[in-house]
Amino acid sequence: MNLEPLTDKDIDAMVDHFMALSPGDYHLRFGSGGNNDRERVKIKTAGLLKRGAWYGVWNVSPHRHLELIVSFGANDPTKPERGEVGISALASARGGATAQVSGDLVKLMLAQKFKVAEGMYMVDNSAVAAVTKSVGAAKLRQGGVVFFEVDLQKLHDDMVATYLKQLDILLKAFQQSARL
Repeated sequence: MNLEPLTDKDIDAMVDHFMALSPGDYHLRFGSGGNNDRERVKIKTAGLLKRGAWYGVWNVSPHRHLELIVSFGANDPTKPERGEVGISALASARGGATAQVSGDLVKLMLAQKFKVAEGMYMVDNSAVAAVTKSVGAAKLRQGGVVFFEVDLQKLHDDMVATYLKQLDILLKAFQQSARL
């Protein structure tokens, strides 16, 4: 999965994505008002696009649409090292999509000088719960929402260490097979 930058030309596709969310996911992003107010979502999306960085994962089957949207940016000007991250995945993209793009997201946020990623998800979102658990995120549950934060540099270092271990295993297996 490739994260591609999203721009003003992608607003309609972003709105289509947000309108396809479950009522709980929609409420988390846009508050009350139901999933049927397309113009309200379009205005809010255009405003959000001006804050922070936005990326998407496109699916072309059966038609071109955004399966996953990722955003990040500074939420509190007094804490510029903390970036708020938002991930929105259609039901068809859940079950690994967030984990697949997390490495790219960490690199993008570190390049922007963020040290900590903060976010939230609905308590019943088991896919995001599993990812935040696997990266050692600190969590706080309030009602039906879970707030989390992740040390990005530690996460990046852990990812690099895992990659190097896997590379070492592959190299040893190759050397062993060459001896046979």
